[in-house]
Amino acid sequence: MGFVATYYVSANATVYPEVFYGPVLKLRVNVVPYFASLDPDYVTSRTWLANAHFWLSFFLLQGHIWHALRSAGFDFRQGRVSQPEG
Repeated sequence: MGFVATYYVSANATVYPEVFYGPVLKLRVNVVPYFASLDPDYVTSRTWLANAHFWLSFFLLQGHIWHALRSAGFDFRQGRVSQPEG
């Protein structure tokens, strides 16, 4: 849902009006993806909000996958699902 929120913040000018949040953003990629306005020196609250949503969603998804694998019995040291002892 965080990635969906990122999309709506960056592209939806109806719910997030340009008067309060600045112009809609474009997805750019340097080494990592980020959201920026057409003028790269112009940083708005929409830029901060979209990038914060994106990066928090990315890292929370990684944590979710890690915990899901651990709960399924995956052992990262062995690189496989370990069988319960006993």
